[in-house]
Amino acid sequence: MKDFVAVGERFQIRRLLFLLSREQRFYLLALSQKHVRLFRCTHHSAREIQLRGHVPTNLHEWRQTAKPDHVVDNRASAGPSVGSMKGVMFGTSTVREQQDEYLLHFFKQIDKGLHRLLAREVAPLIVAGVEFEIALYRKVNTYPQLTEHAVHGSPDGLSARELHERALTFVKQTFSAPLKKALEDFEEYGGTRRASSSLDEILRAADEGRVADLLLREGAERRGSGPGEEDLFNLAALRTVSHRGQAFALKASEMPGELDAAAIFRF
Repeated sequence: MKDFVAVGERFQIRRLLFLLSREQRFYLLALSQKHVRLFRCTHHSAREIQLRGHVPTNLHEWRQTAKPDHVVDNRASAGPSVGSMKGVMFGTSTVREQQDEYLLHFFKQIDKGLHRLLAREVAPLIVAGVEFEIALYRKVNTYPQLTEHAVHGSPDGLSARELHERALTFVKQTFSAPLKKALEDFEEYGGTRRASSSLDEILRAADEGRVADLLLREGAERRGSGPGEEDLFNLAALRTVSHRGQAFALKASEMPGELDAAAIFRF
């Protein structure tokens, strides 16, 4: 964001909207066979959540108390004992397949614990881990907000700060949940009386407190004719926010139809 100076009677909030339009809160799961960690994050912080008692954090420790039945029993007998010859047990799975099965069940238990911890959450979840394990975890995940983006590479040995910095590169490109909903609503109501792309109509509606969500294109220009030639897009955002509406800023390619402005009305 470029520095700028403005002198006038109103706050210039438009330049802040782009940052506020991206995710402000998210979860980061450091997926590891040795040490599973979960962080509650914002753009500026990462706080580790205590998992003991909720989520298994170490594969070796978990295997001592929980063995998948169908893995343990996935063997067959060559027949009963004859004389001094004992019955022979042989596995029907390779060692690698059994390891994958244990890991899959380990991840299922992690997902089960996270499902309880994040039951009422809508914030996105980013996974950090090696590519193979991330792919395996996605097979058992039940958290709806798991992101497509992931932090690839072993999280072991990385501090919370290092993991957080890597995750932020994706988060800063992600729309916030309120913005996603605003875009969906405009797509649904566009062309009806519940939405408009006319700045004049939006300004009137915002002044009356009828704008629920306002979408503005970054860099769009329209000045008023009065003293100082006020930025009318900034004015629309101020009026919307002052009546407890939401205002967002997007790139031209992200705007519906590449419009300069779009609004969804309360009524």
